[in-house]
Amino acid sequence: MPPIPISLTVSTQQHLDFGSFCITGPTGGTITVSNTGVRTATGDISLIGSSCSVAIFIVEVPVGTSLITVLEPDTKLSSNNGESITLHTGTSEPAFPYTTISGTTEIQVGGTLTVKGSQVNPPGNYRGDFEMIVNNK
Repeated sequence: MPPIPISLTVSTQQHLDFGSFCITGPTGGTITVSNTGVRTATGDISLIGSSCSVAIFIVEVPVGTSLITVLEPDTKLSSNNGESITLHTGTSEPAFPYTTISGTTEIQVGGTLTVKGSQVNPPGNYRGDFEMIVNNK
């Protein structure tokens, strides 16, 4: 007997946002937002304010469904002027594989930006998308 198809719906509740920061030297660095919302920086990066947010996805699926995810590892975020910054998606919370305990599961995803010096990555808004695939196991 073939398996019964499972209805699975994924929606975006909140976008990943690294907040404001400043490049303070020629080599740049990284800005990380963990899957729990903790923001840190390395290298020639100063964080401005405390505003940041994890990406939040809502998965609706029957209770007891075993889920797996695949996150796109690296993607480019682009500015209006054509410059780009590399986004490396982080791990998710909860960790996968995961068996649902309610009909709605919240998945939080963080990431790390790799920023080059201000000559390569001038101030501005950088935007882009990353892909997350959710399947039942």
